[in-house]
Amino acid sequence: MNLSFLMIAESGGDDLWARCGALAAVTEPGDEVLLCDSGASVDGAQLLRRFGEEVGWGEKVTVRLVALSDTRRPPEAGWSALRGLSDRAVVLVLPDRARPVAKGIKALRAMLEQGAPDLVLVNSAWMLAGPHSVLSCPDVGRWPMFGAQQGDAARAAALQLMPDPARLLPADGQPGDDYEAAIEQAASIGFVPDPVLLSPLPAPRDPAPQVAALSVHLSAAPRDTAPDRLARALLRLDDILAQLDPGHAESFLHAARDFTAALPRRLRRQAVAHEGQTGAILSDLKRGDTASARSHLAVVFAAQDRARVAALTGEIGQLRSDLDLALPGPDYLMDLFHRTRRA
Repeated sequence: MNLSFLMIAESGGDDLWARCGALAAVTEPGDEVLLCDSGASVDGAQLLRRFGEEVGWGEKVTVRLVALSDTRRPPEAGWSALRGLSDRAVVLVLPDRARPVAKGIKALRAMLEQGAPDLVLVNSAWMLAGPHSVLSCPDVGRWPMFGAQQGDAARAAALQLMPDPARLLPADGQPGDDYEAAIEQAASIGFVPDPVLLSPLPAPRDPAPQVAALSVHLSAAPRDTAPDRLARALLRLDDILAQLDPGHAESFLHAARDFTAALPRRLRRQAVAHEGQTGAILSDLKRGDTASARSHLAVVFAAQDRARVAALTGEIGQLRSDLDLALPGPDYLMDLFHRTRRA
C-alpha cells in the first residue's frame, strides 16, 4: 500500500540532507512526499529543491512543497492539520530531525496490506550521535506483537504506550490531537513494534509539570475508572523516570511526593505497590525516607548510562567499518612501506 510522507524541515544543513536520503531510500512508486519547510532554517527550502534535482525522491513518487496555514510552528499547529495537508488515507509525519527506518516502514506497509484498521500505532526510537546509536523508548517492553487487535483489548494495549501523537496513523479520517481520545474512538488498532521513526534524544526537561498534569488528570477521573487511570499514570511515571536527567532528580522527588500525597488512600496503596523503581520511590517518599528514594534514582541513572554506552558502541562500530572501507588496510600499508624502502 502506498504511503504519504510529510517531512517537516526546521533545521537545514547536513542533518536535513541525511534525512532526505533516508526518506528517499524507503519510497516506492505511487508514494507521496510532502516537504514542509517552516522557514526556520536559512537553507532549508533551497536544500530540499537541490536534493530533488541532484538525487531524487524515487521513481514515480509525487513530490510537493507545502506550507502550513497556521502561523504556529509544527507540531504545535496540530497533528490533524499536518495530516490534512495530504488527501491520502495514510500520512506518516516526520517531525523535525526525525527520519524513517527502513525495516519499520516495510512492516508498516505489510500491516496496511492486510487491511487497514481504524488506527495504526508505530513504534519510535531515539538516536544519540547518529542513526547507528539507537536507544529504545522506555515503553519498548510494553509493545504488543505485530498485528491488529480489536475492541477493548486493542485500546487497553494502546493506552499502556507512550502517548506520542507522532505514532498515530489513521487509516481513514483524521483523529484529533488528543492521543487518548483517538485511541478510545478506534474499534481496531494495528501495532507495528519495529521502530518506524528515528529521532534525536529529547533534551532534558523539568519533570514537575508532567507529573502535575498526571495528578490533575487523575483527580478528574470518575471513581470507577480511577484505578485503571492510575495504572496508566504510573506507567507514564515509569517513562518519565527512565528519561530523567540527573539535574532534575530533586524536582522529580518533590513532584512524586506531591503526586502520592494527592491520591485518595485507596489509590495510594495501589501506587506504592507498583512494580519497579517508580513504586519503590513512591513507597520511600510515603514513609519519608528520601535517602532511600535517592538511592533508587541512582540505580535508574546507572541503567541509563549502560544503555547509552551500548547504543554508542553501535555508532563507533559503524565508524570503524566506514574507516576500514575508506582508508588503506594494513597489508597495503606494509607493502607500501617495503616498496618505499627499496626505492
